Amino acid sequence: MPYNMPPWSMMHKSNYLLALLILGPKSPGKDFDVFLRPLVDELKILWTDGVEAYDEYSKSNFTLRAAILWTVSDFPAYAYLSGWSTMGRMVCPVCLKDTRWKRIRGKQCYTGHRCFLSDTHSWRKNRGFDGKPERRGPPREFSGDDILQQLKEVHNATPGKATNNKDKKRKRSANELNWAKKSILFELPYWSKLLMRHNLDVMHIEKNVCDNIVGTLLNDPLKSKDTLNARLDLEDHNIRKELWLRERNGKFEKPHAKYTLTKDDCKEFCKFIKSVRLPDGYASNISRCVTDANTLGGMKTHDCHVLLQKILPVAILAFLDRKIRITLIEFCQFFQKLCAKTLYVSELEDMKIGIVIILCKLEQIFPMSFFTIMVHLCVHLPEQALLGGPAPPRWMFGIERRMGTYKGYVRNYARPDGSIAEAYVVDEAITFLSRYLTDIETRFTRPERNWDLSSEDYKMDVFNHKIRTLGAPKFGNLGLDGNVVQWYLLNNCGSELDDYIKEHKELICLTSSRAQEWDNIHKREFPAWFKKKMAILRVNGDPVASDDLYSLSQLPDDRYTIWQSCIVNGVRFRCKERDDKFKTQCSGVCTGDDNCDTIYYGVLLEILELDFILGRKVFMFRCKWYNTDPKGRTMVVNYKLTSVDTSSQWYTEDPFILATQARQVFYLDDKALGKNWMVVQKVNHRCIYDIPEHDANVDASDDIFQEEDASFPWLVLKEEDIVHKLDVVGFLLKINMLLKSFEQFIP
Repeated sequence: MPYNMPPWSMMHKSNYLLALLILGPKSPGKDFDVFLRPLVDELKILWTDGVEAYDEYSKSNFTLRAAILWTVSDFPAYAYLSGWSTMGRMVCPVCLKDTRWKRIRGKQCYTGHRCFLSDTHSWRKNRGFDGKPERRGPPREFSGDDILQQLKEVHNATPGKATNNKDKKRKRSANELNWAKKSILFELPYWSKLLMRHNLDVMHIEKNVCDNIVGTLLNDPLKSKDTLNARLDLEDHNIRKELWLRERNGKFEKPHAKYTLTKDDCKEFCKFIKSVRLPDGYASNISRCVTDANTLGGMKTHDCHVLLQKILPVAILAFLDRKIRITLIEFCQFFQKLCAKTLYVSELEDMKIGIVIILCKLEQIFPMSFFTIMVHLCVHLPEQALLGGPAPPRWMFGIERRMGTYKGYVRNYARPDGSIAEAYVVDEAITFLSRYLTDIETRFTRPERNWDLSSEDYKMDVFNHKIRTLGAPKFGNLGLDGNVVQWYLLNNCGSELDDYIKEHKELICLTSSRAQEWDNIHKREFPAWFKKKMAILRVNGDPVASDDLYSLSQLPDDRYTIWQSCIVNGVRFRCKERDDKFKTQCSGVCTGDDNCDTIYYGVLLEILELDFILGRKVFMFRCKWYNTDPKGRTMVVNYKLTSVDTSSQWYTEDPFILATQARQVFYLDDKALGKNWMVVQKVNHRCIYDIPEHDANVDASDDIFQEEDASFPWLVLKEEDIVHKLDVVGFLLKINMLLKSFEQFIP
């Protein structure tokens, strides 16, 4: 993938280069370097000598050079590319030999995140984590030279199976650590100097974290980390005695933990997930993942992405203990900030500290088996974002999608590699030719699903709009709403009317002595005064009275067109009445800048197309606005989640906004606050980018790209807090089940 392109074209499918096609049916594994040899040889030439290329812009030849920035892969492929084995004890490819691991029943866990805290932090002395105080420092940061020094201890491994070794497995010495080989990429002269050579895939980390959390919350037999062995691990480390197995009448009782839901809560949780409706094109229908056993199954990686960041923080509001709930919400918001399109260095520095606090708090809540290597890798994600920028160009979503396309090329299943190769060559040729065919529809000229129409080029923004209406039109009469519409337009049409508004207010000051009435007089008289002013200037032929200003000064036609759906700036909106019939939710709207004191939330009731003289048109939304007055009791902000009372109304006499001012939101039921309360979630649509304008007064050296603030309200879980439910009966286990678990223990 070429990275010297804008973010919206960097990951486009037409820009992927299929450099290698490895024969199956099995993965080459550690022998991956054999297939990389031709590619590495070409990369050496591209770095040292370069190749001659032609620049169309300057009409001249130049020497093209290229280098690998980093690799993007899932975790098993990380081992094949880097040479560091991702199996065993020292699994973390960042901590390397300083990986903090513990042996528990049947597996390893990766706790000990207190080592990242300051030396004076009170949690270092707390034995409630793993039964011991933490005196170790954080893992060292290994440079490329340090890694090369470690690789000197690694013997050159011959690719393929060893003929003289019956076990067919090379024995590694202690000095070799977890290195299986020296990667062929170290032959590149710049590879050891790179600050980040391999990316930790956020997509798969997020998927595994989501499965761990949801599986444990719902006590899923296949995915829960709160197993019988997990309770025995707590007893082995002498922590959280209230969760130990208890013998009762020849059986063992498993106390119900606070981090798992009861059966009734599981039903309500799954009922909530089943009721979720997301905006059009935002995600798949997640309600299909709810099973009859009140668990979630069949979730794809993007389903987990949306569930973890948008739905889970709302779903747990009414069920879990407050401190557990806050910690999980912080964890979800960490991924939300990390996956944003825009990031700031200062926020990432805070996130480096924040994720350590989150993981330490999770260590006090969940059993040790919860902390798989994927949970531990979260601690390294902010540092990689500092080095590599936002996650979207560095994760596997686009790559997995492209791999699925390549698999779809297969027609001859006896020769899948040949099918892919031939189809790829044809695809490259078609892509090349289609870039030059402007008069026919191609993959480059074909409009997106939510494409909008470009309006005529008017000077005033109020008449410039990119809106495509959908469905059959209806008609209505403005009546008294005409004055409300005109007043709103006159106050939201930009800076063109500032001089006229100022002039009219000065006239009011001269003619009226009651200062408290000036605003009311201005609102009542300005439309008629401005209309008369424009008419006089128009008659006199004054160029100031442009067609746009003259059209705006007149009332719109009393008869207007009503639409049920429309697409504005690439976003699909539907009126509430029609929207309730769909599986998706496209009626939520909000307006107001994030920096304003008040942001207005509501639902779309009607889409108006207003006709003005001289062929001008304006599209407006009639909305039902909820009362979001910060001084009132109809809006609550908890854990950075905004809940509104949908039974309240605001601005009933002024319900209009310009269609281009609307931003889409969707609403989720707030089970904690009860009926009529909904949590607002903002939508960041794909294929839509906010391009910042250059500002000479802003220092861009601190920016690497992000969109929302990353402040986390840290709350400390105290050592004496109980983590089991006193009012819930535990599970009874037979003694022979317990004996089997003891037999699995390897000291």
